[in-house]
Amino acid sequence: MSRTRDLSKLINGIAADKIVSGTFADARLSSSSVTQHVDLSSIDSDYIQLRQATADLSNLNASNLTSGTIPNARISSGSVTQHVSAVTNTSGSWTPSASNGGFSSVSGRYHKTGNLCMAFAHGKFSSRTSANDSQFFVNGLPFTARNSGDIQGGGLMSFNRQTVGGEMFAVVKANESRVRMYTAGADTFTSNTTSTEYLYSVADAKMLTNRNFRQSSNNDANDNFMFQIYYITA
Repeated sequence: MSRTRDLSKLINGIAADKIVSGTFADARLSSSSVTQHVDLSSIDSDYIQLRQATADLSNLNASNLTSGTIPNARISSGSVTQHVSAVTNTSGSWTPSASNGGFSSVSGRYHKTGNLCMAFAHGKFSSRTSANDSQFFVNGLPFTARNSGDIQGGGLMSFNRQTVGGEMFAVVKANESRVRMYTAGADTFTSNTTSTEYLYSVADAKMLTNRNFRQSSNNDANDNFMFQIYYITA
């Protein structure tokens, strides 16, 4: 017998504890030689728990999220908008009219964001107001003012032959769609008037009347007006 065959017999009968170095090739190890030392039952248990945890994510209680930030892609638009009141924006034209006398060549525009309306207009008188002390109004605001409290807005108005030294003050009262006018310092609920046909002769702290506009409403080429109003709508 050759020495090679004798050495082969020795290796075939060698004890495992004699192997103290080196690494076996994978092909030299049977699968059972590995699995007999692995507790597969614990692996199966962990796998089942992982599968269950993954399924529970679809029913996760939001109160359990105590830190971190959810990516935008994971939040639907409906989840946000259901907590936000929609703000509408509208724009258009409107036509102011005089409570006494008449206007012509009128141009009015408005813009409304939510319940806040901005209205602008200009034009001229085309017919004369009456010689009485009834309060004068500009009618036709594009929306009715909110019905709450007393005053819901105001602004400035400018008429030909107005009070010297400043603008007249416009007031929009609750639940109305018209504009009232007062001079500086007036109580906006006053009925105090001055019986003059000239705006520049009206003293402070007065309510403006039909008579006060008599000389500004002669259909003269210069009988123009313009105003801007801001108010809260219904």
